[in-house]
Amino acid sequence: MGYSVVLAEVELGNDLVKPVADAVARVTGALPIDALGRVKRARGVLADNLDRPAASGLVDDVLKLGVKAGMAQRPETGRRWPVASGGCSKRGLHADPGRQGMRVYPWPSVRVMSLVRYREQQVVTRAVGGAHFGAIGFAGVGALQINDMARARASMLQSTETVDGAETYLLELFLRDPLVTLRIDARQFHYGYLGDKMGDRFEINFHMLVSHLVQGAESAVRAPTVDRYLGGDLLSGSTITDPKEFDVYNRWLLLAADAFADSR
Repeated sequence: MGYSVVLAEVELGNDLVKPVADAVARVTGALPIDALGRVKRARGVLADNLDRPAASGLVDDVLKLGVKAGMAQRPETGRRWPVASGGCSKRGLHADPGRQGMRVYPWPSVRVMSLVRYREQQVVTRAVGGAHFGAIGFAGVGALQINDMARARASMLQSTETVDGAETYLLELFLRDPLVTLRIDARQFHYGYLGDKMGDRFEINFHMLVSHLVQGAESAVRAPTVDRYLGGDLLSGSTITDPKEFDVYNRWLLLAADAFADSR
C-alpha cells in the first residue's frame, strides 16, 4: 500500500497553489498543468500511492514552502452502517448499526468523528400548462403515429427539476476494535436516551448528542466542523447537497489524523 501526502488544512491558499503544484510535479513526474489541476482539486490530499521516499521528499518540499504537510497510508474504516437509535452513557456509545440490535462501543474505540450540514435534493416532475396539440395542428404532425403523439404530448405537459429537500446534519464516527463506521442523520435519529431532556426539535437534541459524544470520546480526533458546530458557527456555514462531498472531506480527515498523530 502506497503513501498519501496530506495537508494539515483541507484548503490551500491561492498564493501557494502554484509553488505546491510545482513540487508535486517534480516528485511525481506529472506534467505541470496536470499537477496544477490536481492541487486545485486536492481538498487537502496532494498525492496518492507514492512510495515512502517519494512521499517523504514531497513532504519536505512542501514544508519548505511554509505549508504543514505529512504522509500516511490509507486507513481502514470497516463497513459503514446507518444508525437510527442509540445514545451515550458512562460505558460508551450505544448504537443500533443497520438495525441489527443495540450494541455498546467503549469510548476509547471512537477514533475520529466528523460532522457536516446537509440538504437533500430531490428530482421532482411537475405538470406544465399551456402546451397542447392544438397549437401544432394535425397536418403538422404528419406521419406521427397516435402513440408517438401521446408520448410527445406527455413530455410537453411535464417538467423535471431539482428542488431542495429537508436540511439535516450528518455525523460520522470512525471506530476501531471493532473496525466499523457509523453514520447518524440528525433528522432521522431517535433521541429517546435523553429522557426528560429531549426537546421538540431535532436540532436541539442533536446538539446535546454531539456534546455528549465529545465529552465521552475525549481522546477521539474531531473534525474542525465538530467544534464549529458546537460553537454555533456551522449553523450559518456552507451546506453540502451531495453526500459524496462528505466522503471526500472525511478521506482527508482520516489521513490527517494519522499523518499528524504525533503533533496532537
